Amino acid sequence: MKIKYSIIISVLESYEMVRRVLLHYNNIGLSDQWELILMDDGSDPPIQIPEGIDYNLKVIQTNDKRKWTQNLARNKASNIAVGEYLYMTDIDHIITKENIIEVESFKGKRLKFKRQPGMITDDIRLYPTDVVITNKIPPNIFCIRSDIFHKLNGYDQVLCSNGKYSPEDREFNKRYSDLIDKVDSISDSYMYVVVGNSDLFHSLDRI
Repeated sequence: MKIKYSIIISVLESYEMVRRVLLHYNNIGLSDQWELILMDDGSDPPIQIPEGIDYNLKVIQTNDKRKWTQNLARNKASNIAVGEYLYMTDIDHIITKENIIEVESFKGKRLKFKRQPGMITDDIRLYPTDVVITNKIPPNIFCIRSDIFHKLNGYDQVLCSNGKYSPEDREFNKRYSDLIDKVDSISDSYMYVVVGNSDLFHSLDRI
């Protein structure tokens, strides 16, 4: 079956979180229409893949020493991805089966996701927590048509290297709104953002 959807995740170290997330995607049963591209941005030692993974998985080693390189890695992954849609997400945001089903029926330009705080346990179970989050629709987690992402030339390369919380997400979203469509589709299903055990993952902050 032809790959139609490419999940793109940038990661630096985060070894245990990567293990749990990769096994989680195995558990929810990604079809042959899906690939996952893990951009390992200089982990030492490199990220290891757990046994039993049976979906399309690529681990790409990068080694950009600039302070904040997540979106540079996303740009690079977009040129490797073969999917018609690029699902840009983070290692601490967990896609659910409901998200997968919704994306597979999506025919629009860009789909954003509502999120709720949650935990991913040692045995790869997901459950919600009582933590309150204010930004319920994150600006940098979305599924976008690949041709649109490339039409916009991805994220601004200069802004990407300005350090943590650099403005390239806002700048990309503004260009999208100005040139493509001022109204995004919003998912009906929730994804999880991991809270309470942030020691599981590295923020990619090189400062």
